Amino acid sequence: MPRRRPGNSVSSAVALAASPLFHQEFYEALRDRRFPSRRAAAEDFIRVGAYSAYFPHPLVIATYLPARERAAWTRGDVAAVLTYLTGSSGAAMRWSPLFDPRELPGVLPTDPSPAIAAFFEHLSDATALPGWSPLDGGPATWGRVREPMAAFARQLGRERRAAADDGVPAEPLTLTEARPTVEGRVTAIVQFGRAAKAGLATIHRLIRGAGQEADLEVIVVAAGVSASTSLALAAGLIGAPNSRCIRPPRSVSYALAAGAGCAAATGQFVVLAEAGVLPRPGWLAPLLEAIARPGIVGVQPLLLDADGTIADAGAAIADPGQTQDPGQTQLTHPFAGHPVEDATHLAGVPPDILPREFMLLRTQDVAAVGGFDPTMAPFEAADLSLRVRLQSGGRFAVAPDSRVALGSKATRERAEVAASSTRCEAFEARWPSGPPTARPQVRRHGGFVWDGRAPVRAAGAPRRWGIANPATATEKGDQWGDTAFVSALVNGLRALGQDAVSYRRPAHGAAVRAMDDVSLTIRGMCPGTPREDTVNVLWVISRPDEVTAEEMRRFDLVYAASSRWAEAMTERAGVTVRPLLQATDPALFAPRGTREGGGGIVFVGQARADGPRRIVMDALEAGLEPQVWGPGWAGLIPDWLRRGDHAPSNQVAALYRGATVVLADHWADMAREGFIANRLFDAVACGARVVSDPIAGIDELFKGAVRTYSTLEDLAWLASPSGLLEAFPDDDAMAGIAAEVAANHSFEARARQLIRDVEAVERHRP
Repeated sequence: MPRRRPGNSVSSAVALAASPLFHQEFYEALRDRRFPSRRAAAEDFIRVGAYSAYFPHPLVIATYLPARERAAWTRGDVAAVLTYLTGSSGAAMRWSPLFDPRELPGVLPTDPSPAIAAFFEHLSDATALPGWSPLDGGPATWGRVREPMAAFARQLGRERRAAADDGVPAEPLTLTEARPTVEGRVTAIVQFGRAAKAGLATIHRLIRGAGQEADLEVIVVAAGVSASTSLALAAGLIGAPNSRCIRPPRSVSYALAAGAGCAAATGQFVVLAEAGVLPRPGWLAPLLEAIARPGIVGVQPLLLDADGTIADAGAAIADPGQTQDPGQTQLTHPFAGHPVEDATHLAGVPPDILPREFMLLRTQDVAAVGGFDPTMAPFEAADLSLRVRLQSGGRFAVAPDSRVALGSKATRERAEVAASSTRCEAFEARWPSGPPTARPQVRRHGGFVWDGRAPVRAAGAPRRWGIANPATATEKGDQWGDTAFVSALVNGLRALGQDAVSYRRPAHGAAVRAMDDVSLTIRGMCPGTPREDTVNVLWVISRPDEVTAEEMRRFDLVYAASSRWAEAMTERAGVTVRPLLQATDPALFAPRGTREGGGGIVFVGQARADGPRRIVMDALEAGLEPQVWGPGWAGLIPDWLRRGDHAPSNQVAALYRGATVVLADHWADMAREGFIANRLFDAVACGARVVSDPIAGIDELFKGAVRTYSTLEDLAWLASPSGLLEAFPDDDAMAGIAAEVAANHSFEARARQLIRDVEAVERHRP
């Protein structure tokens, strides 16, 4: 049994018994016993439960508390922690996977206690749980979680009592023989440790990012974790489709935990994922496509570091003669620290081993080699992948379009392993001459030469453009308009024979940028920083009020996505500012066959932090019903008008093509200074009719395909059948305008001008 707490804790017991955060039935399930009264249960909690890191309510989990409050809780200072939770600091954080008081309606940041107390006092099965979004899209209600959490608490209570009274024997955890699997199914195995939030983030990203059509099974192996972490896991798996948990009764090694997951897998394929990694949307399909190719027996994604650069694009085994210790196996990671576009230079180059953080194998291949060998720690994954590769006679592959980010926990652990001088005698005995490499000795591709170690630029390599993207290196950053803009510009430059790569924040100062010949800053949120020994280019596409003359003078070339602002700043700052408008990607944004034009009024964009977008609110006030795609609109517009938090570029193009009219707007400074958003170029290139807020030069540029409004009456008329007929060109003229935008305002056209101007700068340099 857990150690009992000595001392007088009457005040804490009284406070707990009076609190709506004390759920007596749930605590009784955790303790596997009944109490004669609420006060008796509270007293027992003070003596025993708090020490065990229980929290006596399924919507509050102790592992989510800050370290100081968690320590106070386990000391039995319950009253202080309850006061903290219902105060302004406690109400400003998530309490569990199932509850976030920040999203509780009516909660006041300065005095959240009344709203929190009322919520917990009046819980019913129909009560919506703020902050919980079930992965299966089902109802996020108290009634859905109450019984599953109670059932898990009862299981946990029985296990703890059995372990204390009789001990629990260890069970074999391995996969050693072939058995039937479900064709096409993928079993993802996640090893769940003490970091509950990191582990749940991995599970949720796996499920959400796999795609609706995927047959994905998730098995979580939680070995030797605390009661609080177990409760967090149970809460996080409610509503997670086709997911289950294996809880070995003791702490086990990586190999045994992975073996337990493989032994329970029903999928044709297994994905081994460490807790803390963050798969990006669409991670699964490229892996399955890669392993379906002849001779491929295992696949890894492109592992990304926290700054968005490559962490692992396929490990190579170093030549023993080139290592400091010839008896120790060492790995190199070509292109580690490089931007993701450089992964294309590794096309067709097989990794020697697969990374333990994330790999996909056939389940039967794992069984055929006898599964994981726990004597190989800490090289169990390396040993397994080598045995699979050699026994099958196949090779491994990297799927660069599958992206998995190393979260802070995974990044830290990888750095610790890399810095470790740990040796494994069993591993060295199995591979006495060093593991065999599958890579060619020297490879040349795309202007690089490398021999399995660090790549270097080859003589005569194409001009290399390093583009600084203002977006962050996160999944949210993937959705920034700047990211789509930079990606299209990279493609445009590469189509013209250039080598182009991009860097997100915080990798703008990455060491590998020393390879760049041109440093191009896309100026949005972040100021540009010129680099030595390159041609430095600044392209201002937004936030013109934040750009100073001093900043521009530090660059060799300066562009602005506004002819008006470029002319004014050239005169005002004494710097030549060339107009270079935003652009579109005709490969994505173009008419496709007959235009239907019956999809209603469409707006794509997030609700900004400083308030809702004016054009959307004006449309509602004018009696229109815009269909809105973008995050942040909950509570601002009717739910039935919210069509999704994000639409990828190919879906946006389809929305534009099918829209009756597209709404677009601009930041106040962009509208004032004539910075036309690229959304207008995209929509018109699709053949769409657009209504925008007023901005200089818009009518002449788009030849009537974009109309502006000043009043609600203008907006209502422009979106009406008569307005569409009278104010906009007919379909044939719209098709001609779309073709003209594609020809003159593509990213390839912008790239062509950039190349000409950079060549001129290079010619005049000594």
